[in-house]
Parts: sequence; C-alpha cells; structure tokens
Amino acid sequence: MKKTRKSMPSGFSPGNTTATEPPAGLIKDMMSLLQAGRLELLEQKARETIRGWPGHFLGWKALGNVLLMQGRAADALDPLAHAARMAPHDAQTHLNLGNALVELGRFAEAEASYREALACKPDYVQAHSNLGITLLNLGRLTEAEASYREALALKPDFAEAHNNLGNTLLERERLEEAEASYRQALALKPDFAEAHNNLGNVLSKRKRLAEAEASFREALTRKPGYPQAHSGLGDVLLEAGRLTEAMACYHKAIDCDPLFIQAHVGLDNALKKLTPMWHVPMMNDGMRNDAYFAALSAAVTPETKVLEIGTGSGLLAMMAARLGARQVTTCEAVTAIA
Repeated sequence: MKKTRKSMPSGFSPGNTTATEPPAGLIKDMMSLLQAGRLELLEQKARETIRGWPGHFLGWKALGNVLLMQGRAADALDPLAHAARMAPHDAQTHLNLGNALVELGRFAEAEASYREALACKPDYVQAHSNLGITLLNLGRLTEAEASYREALALKPDFAEAHNNLGNTLLERERLEEAEASYRQALALKPDFAEAHNNLGNVLSKRKRLAEAEASFREALTRKPGYPQAHSGLGDVLLEAGRLTEAMACYHKAIDCDPLFIQAHVGLDNALKKLTPMWHVPMMNDGMRNDAYFAALSAAVTPETKVLEIGTGSGLLAMMAARLGARQVTTCEAVTAIA
C-alpha cells in the first residue's frame, strides 16, 4: 500500500504584501499564466520579479511554487525557504515548503513546516491533511489519524483525506473502519483510482477476494498504468489459485515500474506455486543417485547419445554429460520444470 498521496502545491496567491510589492499588473500576469498552466513562462516571470524586487517575498514564493509544480522539489526548496523567512505569517508558503520536503523524503522537517502553516492558519484544511501524510510516514499513526480527522471536521467532503485516513486505519489493522473510509472517499469521488486500489487492499486482507478483485479492476479501468493495482490484483488471483492470471498481472506491474519490489516478490511466489516439488526428495536421495551414476558410468562412452524423458530434475542428463556422452537430450512435460 502506498502510504502517501502526493500533495500538489497550493494555488498561488499574493498572500501578505507590503507597500513595496511588485505592480498589480505583474501579479495578474503570473496568476493568468498559472491558470493557463504555462509553467515555463510563469517561472520566467517569477525570476523577473525576483530581479526587480529581490526584497519582496512574492517572487520567491512564486518561483518555489512553480518549480514544485514542475516536479523539481529540490530546486523549489531554497526559494520557498527564503519566502518563508521573508513572510513568516504566510501559511501557504509554509504549506508548500512542507510539500517540497515531503517530496524529498524529509518528513521531520516537513512536519515543522506544516505546523508553522497551522500556527498561521489553524483552520487550514490542506495543512491538516498533509501533516497527516507526514505523520503516517513517520510511523506516528495515532497523530496521523487525528490530523486527518481535523481536516475532515473542517471539510467533510474531502475525498483525499478520507482515503488517507483509510490508509492510517489499515496500518492500524482497523480493517472495517478503513473500508468505510475508502468507501466514503469513493462516494465523493467515484473515479478515485487510489481509493479503489486501497479498498482492494483492505478487502483482500478481509479475505473477500471477489470484491477485492473487482476493486483492483476498477482502479485499473481508471488508471491502466498503476503498478500497485496490477500487483494487488495479482496477489488476489494468486490466493485464489489462478496462477497464470496472477503472473500476467505481476508482469504488467513490472512493465509499469521495473523496480516495484512487491510485484517481483509476487511473481516469484507464483512461480514457486507453479513448480511441482515431487522431484526434490528424488534429487536428494543419495543412495538412488549413486546407483544411477554407477549404472551410467558403465554404459556411457564418448559415442553415446542419451535421451532422458520426464524425470523432472534433469539430474540423469547432467550425470551423462559429466561422463562424456556425445549428445544428451532431456525433455519434460511440465513447463515449469522443463
């Protein structure tokens, strides 16, 4: 289960300004570029603002926000930190600084930034929710739950907070409550792929495999390149004994993300289940193997052609090859051990 749902930068707003702020026209231009999604031009405007008004936090804030929106959290960190120092009462800047720190895995520092945001604005819903994500990653589950519930008290229709509350409850093995949270998220946002996936996880834990399968398939309908959902579906199919289908799901997960460890583990488990184990005691039967080796030693010459059929281990073929047979062929009907 993925513990965090990425926190996008909070929308740009001028925040607390002073008499020496950049002209209103420049601020309006930046707002228009943000709304149009023209992030490269917005970055240029932000840098122009810094050059013209280096002592005002607005350019630094805008630059940090746009870099974060472009997925450049490491680059966003310094401008956002600078803006936060210049405007310590601007809650949005503290929030986005926290978001950048989360993206970089610096959760303890992110917690401090989110708490600064809440000190500035105690009813800041997104800050409560993002603080919950951070606390979940820090393993402080009781506090994470409290943060999500604060967010939901302020905004009951916040689907992402319901989903993240479900993640925390799942971590705490409160499965029935987690399921209810995911279902509430989906009631508010039916196309929420992550909530469908997480509902699949909790249903799988509750051994409701048919429902779990349906949830994972719903997630994949909405987000086909979702490795967690492919792998989760594979886990359900594996538990149901549908090994070939499970392997196909694990392969799809690995195609989406070659480094997704859970899919590799699942695929390995499926392969083990596909592999019959009847031949293992035979391979470890030293008396039997010594007798076969003695017999083959007497029969095999450099001109011998050896055909081994259906013994599973290929052990006799390896013996014949070691004894110098000219040609060795082995065949096995069971594909997994051929």
